[in-house]
This record gives sequence, structure tokens and C-alpha cells, in this order.
Amino acid sequence: MNLIVALFLLAGSAPAHESAHDSARSTIDQAYQLLRKGHGAQAAAVLKAARDKDPREPALHLAYQSTMYDIGKYDEVRKDYKKRLKANRKDGLAYLLYALTVIPRKEAEALVDEGLRADPDNVWLKSAKSMTSAYHLIDQGREDEALKLAYDPAAPGMIAPVVHSVRAGAFYGQGRFEMAIAEFMAAFDENPSDIASRLGLAQLYADMSDYDKALPLCREALLLHDGPETRYALANAMYIMGKPVEARKKYKEIAAMRPVSAGDYEAVGWAQLALGNTTESTHSFIEIETISQGYDAPKLDLAYLKATVFGAKTARERYDELLRRNPRGANARLGSGLDYMGLGNFQEARDEFKKVLADNPKSWNAWMGQGYSDMRLGRREEGIKELLEAFKLMPDNYDVNRSLGSGYNAMKRYDDSLKYYVRASQIDPESADAFAGLAGAYAWAGQHESAVKAYEQAISLSASRTDKRQYAQWLETEKTRAR
Repeated sequence: MNLIVALFLLAGSAPAHESAHDSARSTIDQAYQLLRKGHGAQAAAVLKAARDKDPREPALHLAYQSTMYDIGKYDEVRKDYKKRLKANRKDGLAYLLYALTVIPRKEAEALVDEGLRADPDNVWLKSAKSMTSAYHLIDQGREDEALKLAYDPAAPGMIAPVVHSVRAGAFYGQGRFEMAIAEFMAAFDENPSDIASRLGLAQLYADMSDYDKALPLCREALLLHDGPETRYALANAMYIMGKPVEARKKYKEIAAMRPVSAGDYEAVGWAQLALGNTTESTHSFIEIETISQGYDAPKLDLAYLKATVFGAKTARERYDELLRRNPRGANARLGSGLDYMGLGNFQEARDEFKKVLADNPKSWNAWMGQGYSDMRLGRREEGIKELLEAFKLMPDNYDVNRSLGSGYNAMKRYDDSLKYYVRASQIDPESADAFAGLAGAYAWAGQHESAVKAYEQAISLSASRTDKRQYAQWLETEKTRAR
């Protein structure tokens, strides 16, 4: 939901007085500028005053409710639209906007269908119906069919911002990144306050390891709507760019937030997982699957969770199903590679990462996965080269630096190993794992006093009793060697 929809409504309306039309547009523009600067409460106040002054202008009502939704007043918005529908069961716009506040997708789709029966000529409801169908196809890996729907002049029309977003999502799913970028840009031109397209383009740039472009988009989305989904996009970008301490603070904030949409539940689930709270994370992902009812994106999240936390065998069938539908699905392919790694099938994992890189040679995730797989297959020179490709793309990423430290250690190149373990501990000074790895590198390099200090730091940071005991044993060994 966003203010630009209200402007489209104004453009298609026929007000009795042109001055009222211009006044509403001016007010909405003013509110939009406030929202872009992060002043959502002020924007809502401006719109409420205008709506109360001119209660018959639907665009002002829509703009006010959209802004209330964007600043997190979900219950108030739902209550208002339920009241509107109770008063007028043929209010097509109310059906649509109420549907946008409903979490279970099936319920939202049912509201749109009910609205079309009550108001069959409503262009907004027709657009919503086409949009829902197209996104469902994309979610199932049927991008070709979604594109056909988005380009078909005989299909029920989608408003301009929506059709560009649908095309962008389909091209993205097919790995046609440049075409996806062009469509996302077109969506912005039509709808400057489009939050979903901002997050989609940010993820696309992230897949291309271009976080200098991804991060500003995440910040803009957060200004337009402060919720778990937008906060997580920013926190995750910060973590990957080498700011894990700041990201961890944001993960804690997200984990304490109340989810109100499937995207929010997903964000809370990933934030909980990043904090090591696997039980809470599982509950969030199960909730997504329940409320999404048949859509595949949450299945992918659950598959990843099961592969990384509960044993890879529980996820293989899910990944195979997703990849049969969309062989070029980069996210499913990456997850599949991680799944094979969990099973110890490193050749199959390497093959999956290689396929990702064939479509997207800038995927630092795939380079790191391929490098790790080659290291485990005994191809250490190849593995290190591939890990260095990941480093070129993401030099401040904690996981990349730690993987290089581990890789060089396996090759007995201890000076190189130390270089990257030191970087990893500097990037995340709160990581017990980083200091344990650093301590091991010092030990292998014969720098036992430094190893003692690093193990002491690892013990002080670790939250695991088992790890603390293990580090303590190694610490005593290094103390003996240092004498």
C-alpha cells in the first residue's frame, strides 16, 4: 500500500471542483515527501486533517489509510475497512484495500473475488486479480506464463506500476537481470513510493554482489515503511557488507517485533535464526507456510532451515521439486548446493554452484560455496582461487574471510591463514568462532602466546558450554607450549 495509488485514483476521478482535485493532489504530494524523510506520523496527520475537511474525496481517504498502514497501524486500518464494507457491500475499493491488510493469501484472494462480484467493473480489483495470478505463477517457477499474462493485452489490465513489477519479478526469476533492472526502474518511474520493488531490486543487486546499490534501496524502503521486512533487508545487507555487530543489534529489534504479513514473518524467522534462536525461527517459518497456503517461497525458506538446522535429508525433496519447476531459480539452486554440502555430497554441491555462476558470475555466495566444496574434494588450489573470487566481490564479509582463513590453514599456509582470521575477528569482534579460528591459526604458526590470548577471548564470548570446555582444553595446551 502506498500514496501513489491515491494519485492514480485522483487521475482517474472526475471531481466536481477542479480546485478540490488540485488541493487533494497537493496534500498527497506533501504527505509523500514527509513519508520519504521518515516522518510517517506527520504525513498521517496531514492527510487526516485534509480527509476530515473533505470526507467525500476517496483519494484522501485512501492516502490516509495507506500511510497508517505504512507506519504500522494495521489494526486500525483493518477495523476501518471492515466498517466500510459493513456499511456498503458494493464498495469495491474497500474490498481491495481490506484484502491488502489480510495476512493469509487465500483470504485476501477471496476478498478480491468477492469484491469483483459486487463491483465487476472495478479496474483496481481487476488489476489486483491479474497481479495475484501473475505472482502466484512466479512463485511456482512459471515465469514464462507470468510474462505472457503481463504482456497479454486481452488479459484483465494491471495498472502500470504493477505490470512493471510483475515483469521484473519474472525476469529476475529467469536470471535475466538486466531486463529485470529495467522493469524495476520503470516501476519506480510510475510509482516512486513502491516499497516491494525497492526490496526486489535491492535483492537483485545483492545477488550481483553490488551492495553499494542495494544498501540505499534498503534504507529508502525502511523510510517508506518501518516494519520487520524492511528492517531485515537493511540488517542483512549490513551483515554481508561487514557490519555484523550493527546487524546483530537490528536482528534483536526485529525478533521482538510483531509480524503482520507473510514477509514480516519471514523477516522475523531469519532474524531469529541469525541470533541462533532456532525454535523461534522454526515457528515463524511454519506460520508463513500456514498463512501463505500453497505458495512456494516459504517452502524454500523451510527447506533451507531444515537443511541448515535439522539435517539436510529433510530438504532434498523440496529443492528437487522447486528446481524441476524452475531450473534457473538461483535462490533454490543456491539452497540446493548448501543442502548437498550438508549431506557431504560436495561434487553435487559444486555442480549446483557452478550452474548459478553460469547465469550470475557475480554471486559471491556461489563462489564461496564452490570454493568450499572444492576444498573438501581435495582441490585446494582451485578452492582457494574460488574463495578469492568471493573475496574480490565481498572483501569485508565475515564468512568469506573466515573461509579463507580456514582454507589456507588446511594448506598449511599459516601466514596467509592468520591474515584472514585477523580480518574476520576485526570484522566481528563479538564472534567466539572467529577468535577460536584465530587462536588455532596462531597455534599452527607457533605463536603460542597469541594463541592463548585468542582462546581466552573466544571463551569470554562463547555462549556454548560445550564450546567453552573445548576452548579451555586447547587453551591449557597452548599455555603449556608457551612456557
